[in-house]
Amino acid sequence: MLTRRPQPSPVAPPAAAPPSSGVRVVALTRGEERFVYLFRADRVADCLARLAAHAADPSLSLTAADVALLAERIREG
Repeated sequence: MLTRRPQPSPVAPPAAAPPSSGVRVVALTRGEERFVYLFRADRVADCLARLAAHAADPSLSLTAADVALLAERIREG
C-alpha cells in the first residue's frame, strides 16, 4: 500500500518591516553603573528627550557628558 507523506503547508515569509521600525540599544557602563536605553529606530527624538530628562534628574548620576556621548551614539545609528 502506498502512502503519501503529508506535504508541509506553505508558509509565507514574514512581511519585511521597514528599516525604521527596528529596536536599537545604546548603553554606557561606568564602574558598577549601567545606563541602557532601548528604543525604536523611528523614535530617536523621544529617546533623546528622555536622555535630557535623565541628565536633569538629580537622583541619577548621569552627567551632561554622558548624555552627549549617548546622544552621539543614537544619532550615528
